[in-house]
This record gives sequence, structure tokens and C-alpha cells, in this order.
Amino acid sequence: FPVTIKTLPFDIDTDYLMEIFPQDNRCPVFGIELVWGGERKTSPSLDCIHLHLGYVRGNLVWVSDYANTLKAANSLDTLRTLLTFYERLEGNHEGKRTH
Repeated sequence: FPVTIKTLPFDIDTDYLMEIFPQDNRCPVFGIELVWGGERKTSPSLDCIHLHLGYVRGNLVWVSDYANTLKAANSLDTLRTLLTFYERLEGNHEGKRTH
């Protein structure tokens, strides 16, 4: 869902955005290099940690567009459920892999 900044609190500036950008140019979620103008998956994306708080200091993090898209398309409960399911499958098949 597109976010209209006019409807959310907003108190940031360019200096703040540069200050919080990862110094190693890597997505803190996946560790992939963030590339401006590169493929969309690796593009930097500004994420509101808690959307209802808006674009305010302390509520923002730079991640890859890939990470932000996954988060935006799913609730944290859905992501936890997915993770739990696949962790259980991994545990049931430890030592039984053929590749």
C-alpha cells in the first residue's frame, strides 16, 4: 500500500538520512550491497519500523527494497509462522538431505 507522507508524522532531513545510512553500504537484514540505481532488489529503501509513528527520527532504517517489500507484504506474525514452518521442516530432515 502506498504511503502518503502528508498523513504521517514527518521530522527528518537529508543530514539525518545520511547519518543512518549503513556505513558498510549493506542491507542490515540480508547483508547484500545497497546499490543506488541498481536492480530494484538491491536498491536502498527507507523503512518505517512502526508505520503509525511515521517518518520520524528513531523510527527509520535503511534496508534493501527486497527486505522492505517482504515486510510490507506480510505481517510479522505471518513471517514468524513461515519461519517456524520451514525451521520445523529443516529439523525433521537434518541428515537426510540428498544434495
